[in-house]
This record gives sequence, C-alpha cells and structure tokens, in this order.
Amino acid sequence: MKAVAQRGPDVRIECVIEGQLFELEAHSPTLPPGVAPGLSIRVKPMRPRVYPV
Repeated sequence: MKAVAQRGPDVRIECVIEGQLFELEAHSPTLPPGVAPGLSIRVKPMRPRVYPV
C-alpha cells in the first residue's frame, strides 16, 4: 500500500499490484485493524470497475 485516506465512511487505498498503481475503495467498518501504508495486503474485488486513463 502506498497511501490510505479516510473519505467519510469509506477508505481510499492506493497500492501497487504487479508494478501498476491501483486505487481501491473500501467501506471502513469492513477493513481489518491496522491497515496502513507500507503493509502488504491481499485484495478480493467485490464490485470491480475499470476506468479509462
């Protein structure tokens, strides 16, 4: 994870997956405690969306 930002009840997480920067959005009550930049995480997309650059 590169960055974690609280956005109301949601959390925005920037992370690098296989060399590519991704932005993830999660609902904060469902996150495990201790989510912070620098940690490794495992991602399971529930509703993936892809936006053009």
